Amino acid sequence: MSIAKRQIDIPIKIWKLLSNEMVIRNEVPKTAIKGVNDLIFIFNF
Repeated sequence: MSIAKRQIDIPIKIWKLLSNEMVIRNEVPKTAIKGVNDLIFIFNF
């Protein structure tokens, strides 16, 4: 259970770091959300 939780925590930490980077660089949040949705769409196939 703890191993699974750690595996989930790592992507969340990476995502938070990337989100902070995008905020710092004044990226458009909608673009980031679209990129994530595209990735999810690709992985569903």
